[in-house]
Amino acid sequence: MRARRVPIALRITVVAAVAIGLALGVTATLFRNALHRAEAREVEVSARARLAETVEMVEANTLTSHIASPRDSPLMVQVVSNSGVVIGSTQNVGDMHAMIKLDNLPLGSVQRQTATVDGASVHVYAASAMQAGAMETVLVAAPMRNLRAADAILSRQLKLFGPLLLFASALTVWLVVRRALRPVERLRTEVAAISINDLSARVSEPTVDDEIGRLARTMNAMLDRLQASHIQQSRFVSDASHELRSPLASVRTRLEVALRQPANANWPVLASSVLSENMRMERMVRDLLFLARAESGTVMTASTTVDLDDIVLQEVESVRTFSRVPLDGSGVSAARVTGHPDYLRRVVANLLDNAQRHAVTAVVARVGVEGTNAVIRISDDGPGIPPADLERVFERFTRLDDARTRTDGGSGLGLSLVREIVTDHGGTVALEAGPTGGTIAVVRIPLHE
Repeated sequence: MRARRVPIALRITVVAAVAIGLALGVTATLFRNALHRAEAREVEVSARARLAETVEMVEANTLTSHIASPRDSPLMVQVVSNSGVVIGSTQNVGDMHAMIKLDNLPLGSVQRQTATVDGASVHVYAASAMQAGAMETVLVAAPMRNLRAADAILSRQLKLFGPLLLFASALTVWLVVRRALRPVERLRTEVAAISINDLSARVSEPTVDDEIGRLARTMNAMLDRLQASHIQQSRFVSDASHELRSPLASVRTRLEVALRQPANANWPVLASSVLSENMRMERMVRDLLFLARAESGTVMTASTTVDLDDIVLQEVESVRTFSRVPLDGSGVSAARVTGHPDYLRRVVANLLDNAQRHAVTAVVARVGVEGTNAVIRISDDGPGIPPADLERVFERFTRLDDARTRTDGGSGLGLSLVREIVTDHGGTVALEAGPTGGTIAVVRIPLHE
């Protein structure tokens, strides 16, 4: 049983939600750190300013034991004598002992330490000052509870709004992906509705030139190829059945007539006729099998060096024994190609057989080299082929009414076989009208390297 996979939209949404969650976490951490640093800098600036202000008051001898402090200011101030006695402080300092102990603090320098005052963690900034020749220490403490309060507020906001933002983002991704994949589902439904019995249906193509539009056009192009292949296959099967039905019906009729009157039947003549029809069907089945293999890609060209001129001369001599007209092979010159000798022999034999059956007075075979190709030209002086049919005759079971009939030995597959074999060898074949009439078959195959 095939395992059911998680839908693409859900997978994309989950991945996007994880990515958004990570991005939110990283952003929140960076924002919190930046906020913490900003708050810490603001507190430090305030503490240093208050420290400098208090040092000036000490040096000007204007400081009293009760140091005034702005309303709601969290800063705590102490002035400590050289002996460690607190000689002045703000009201928000509950403990009258020095917040920290410093020895030999140079004039003009500022030091910072972390300490605990009245149970609260603070940053203490210390500087020395001279009053009436005596060294005193000014301490300004900045509580850290404000920083922790800001962190707590930010954490609560993230816990409250983070999941909501993540849910809203995931929902948006889900809706967008579902909408984007809707044309794909429509394409799937349309393709599923196409039957092998009717390949004329096509999927709807979006007007937008995006991935979905290109997918739809590609699928329609594939359906065009499948329909063309299906039509060709159906026509091929129909034509093959029709071609094989004629000799089978002829053999059956002759045998039935002979069996009705066996004493009067000429059995040797009948056997010869049946054998001729059997050989014709055998050749047709063999050709059909070759074409079927060629279409499936199982006919492979052998990597063998072939003397094309030898093959043409041998086939000219072979066909000459039963040809109706003389065959001229004097124009054959050396040419080597890489290919399958039996298949190439079949190409030459089919072209010579076709030419001698249509020729009036002669058939001429030539072989030469033109550029990087070996070229075979086989010409006849027959009635020729109309220009509109020069390409059509390469289709299977194609016969021109004025050129051949089913009773002259042709099966309508010869030129189809020629094209399949030549194409398999990387070459081309075409029919041309002769300069004085008739037809010239021109085969070009790359030379052996």
